Amino acid sequence: MNKGCSVIIPTFNRAPLLEVILLSLSRQKKQDLIHEILICDSDSQDNTKQVIADASNKFHNASIKHLHTDNNISKKRNLGINSAESDFLIFFDDDCELYENSIEDHFNALQLHKNTIFSGKVVFPRDQINSSNYIRYRDSRHRYADHIKYDCFKLSYKQIVTMNMAARRSELLETRLLFDESFLSYGMEDNEFGYRAEKEGFNLYLSNATITHHDRHNFSTFKKKIYS
Repeated sequence: MNKGCSVIIPTFNRAPLLEVILLSLSRQKKQDLIHEILICDSDSQDNTKQVIADASNKFHNASIKHLHTDNNISKKRNLGINSAESDFLIFFDDDCELYENSIEDHFNALQLHKNTIFSGKVVFPRDQINSSNYIRYRDSRHRYADHIKYDCFKLSYKQIVTMNMAARRSELLETRLLFDESFLSYGMEDNEFGYRAEKEGFNLYLSNATITHHDRHNFSTFKKKIYS
């Protein structure tokens, strides 16, 4: 395994959002910790290819690989796990924007702890919080842990979010801990993943790695997620 980390980003036809997260990755204070970025797609028909090509020259050492599978977010994350060249895996969603220390925070946490899966902090854009009751609710109730100011706070499986998560590839493969590809609708596959991780003896910890979530779902889709 190479040093550094493999960043895994599932996407589909969301080129403007993908452009934002790739730009935030290029602005990381420790960009040299990124070995590769795996864009796990389903043959997007927008200008995703061009966004990836334009972003490639913003990275000093990291390569960007554009991979494809069925349009199933669990399959995409599993494709990233199986294709990664680094042992340190960092998962983001394509509607995230990283704080400038996010990669370093996840990387340092993985270095210090084995048999541990880290879920970073999630905040919402201030303008959305101020203008939307739905987003204000999401921000206040998303996870109480997002407002805690120190690392290594123990989480339950219900508080794992894979839009900002880190794990060791070797440990996932050794325990055969992959994402359940039978989840077909929006949401909850990360909680189920956390549940099985706990059963396998993994520690679930909060990481200081922070992202801004540019949520494009509305209250109706959120209700469907909770119902599921």
